[in-house]
Amino acid sequence: MGAAGRITVISKLKRMTAITALCAAVLPVMLQAEERVARGTGYVTPTRSWDIAPVIDGQIEKLHFVEGDIVAKGDLLVELVDDFRRLELERVQSLLDIQRAELQQLEDDLERMQELREREAVAEASYLDAEFAVEAARLLVKTAEIDVKRAEAELAATRLTAPADGMISAPRLNERANFNVVESGSIATIAQLDPIDVRVAVDLEWVLRELKRGTYSAEELRRIPVALSLPDGTPYQEMGHLSGIGNDINRETGEGILIIEFPNPKGVLRPGLRVVIARADR
Repeated sequence: MGAAGRITVISKLKRMTAITALCAAVLPVMLQAEERVARGTGYVTPTRSWDIAPVIDGQIEKLHFVEGDIVAKGDLLVELVDDFRRLELERVQSLLDIQRAELQQLEDDLERMQELREREAVAEASYLDAEFAVEAARLLVKTAEIDVKRAEAELAATRLTAPADGMISAPRLNERANFNVVESGSIATIAQLDPIDVRVAVDLEWVLRELKRGTYSAEELRRIPVALSLPDGTPYQEMGHLSGIGNDINRETGEGILIIEFPNPKGVLRPGLRVVIARADR
């Protein structure tokens, strides 16, 4: 099949509903005989993953993980040096206290001038000046409060915690390394283990043919159970189901990627593991 023909197949697939397209791929090399069991080799990949990276520049003071650690959401992973940010918080907090004190003094002055104004004992211009001074001082207090919140946020950002449960990669930077938001990338990546995906190559020409035949309904395809065997041949205890189809298409072979999701409560399946999958209803 030429490149143009493959592109036509792909474009037709994209026009179909996502669930039908992904489910109709019901595993590679499926049937010429009805009793044949569909089988395929795939690789385990995380369903989701999260990069661990500070939102501020700084020097890494402490790493609280090593490659392969199983982490839980909220676990402390990275600490940045925070001395300067603690000092900055103290500085802006002191400025806020000064601004609040000045505002209080100006408000007291305005209150006294209000009493004098009622007795017509103060010039109107002086009263208006005092009123303006109070409004300006209130704005300065707001600005100082924002500075404090920013300093608090930057101090909090020196401690990075796990955003979710999963297995963490090796650190890409060492302790005492300087992290730069623009240039450094991420410090590590957490891979979700439960649930987890298996990605299997599928023949898109076969997919299109089965779709045209109307061999399966979308609901039937969604319910097809998928079994998995570990590299040593041991059957995996949990059943999977078809959950998606990858975006990448191999134009030379016409193959796409079928994504099958498996429960993985015990963490038996790990990213990179080569496994065999098969339809479990045959």
